[in-house]
Amino acid sequence: MARFFVHLSLEERRVIARMHGEKSTQAEIARTLRRDRSTICRELRRNFWHNREVPFAESYWHLTAHDMAADRRRRYRKLRRHRRASSSALRVHELIQASPIVTIQTVSEKLDVSFPTASAALENLAKVGVVRETTGRQRGRIYAYSDYLLLLDRGTDPLPV
Repeated sequence: MARFFVHLSLEERRVIARMHGEKSTQAEIARTLRRDRSTICRELRRNFWHNREVPFAESYWHLTAHDMAADRRRRYRKLRRHRRASSSALRVHELIQASPIVTIQTVSEKLDVSFPTASAALENLAKVGVVRETTGRQRGRIYAYSDYLLLLDRGTDPLPV
């Protein structure tokens, strides 16, 4: 029998944010939403907002999480439509969501692929517009998932002193 999945709605993400702020367990949140606990765990892992400069603001923000999920789906669909999308490019896309700034070497090590495979995957992602090469150098290039970083930084203006 085929299984189907329904994406979390903004209202469900609002409930997750409220209950997570109240220190509810993932199991309690899952029971409330009638979802599997792994869905809640994955949602919090993927969309928890981290910022070393403003540690007291680190939390799960439902609006940012909803935008991040929509961006992730849009980028994934765009990448799947691209004729040169390889499985390694899809794996790199998953990796850069957790680590939005990467080098070819780190991709090669984390995904256990060869350096040329990692390089080709990042080049394909750059051609599609998912990542941007930031150094302009021939060696030691750094790639940034800039749209994702902008999404994370939206609404995080520095506090007045």
